[in-house]
Amino acid sequence: QDVESVAPEVRASALAILATEDSLAGKVEPALRQYEQSIELWRRVVREHPLDPQYGRALALALYRYATHLARTGDDWRSIDSMKEGRGVFESVIPQIADDPNVLKEYALLLFELANSQYRAGNRDEARQIYESSLAAYYQ
Repeated sequence: QDVESVAPEVRASALAILATEDSLAGKVEPALRQYEQSIELWRRVVREHPLDPQYGRALALALYRYATHLARTGDDWRSIDSMKEGRGVFESVIPQIADDPNVLKEYALLLFELANSQYRAGNRDEARQIYESSLAAYYQ
């Protein structure tokens, strides 16, 4: 089957899986490209289906995974930017899917990683505030 004929959300999910496998195997550049392709596809899906919060959630998770990969490679500044975008996406969809017990945990993990990246970047006060927000979200 032609790759382009596969639904973009399926392609985005597949790319995210491949990127995670490559990231864990230490294949930095292929993982970066696959994460970036996955994020672009999720952005497209969110634009085409703005009323479906699950697509926003998927985009936020893709941004989170990309950011954790960047952090592992020492690129804290791009990691911070990606997690901040993911945070904004999560915050826009949480009110619509708050009944899912996992969504706040996912959001809390993103905040925790954002706090770690901020700390490594020398932004101690901001890191502490974000860390406290991550605990509040996790135990909510």
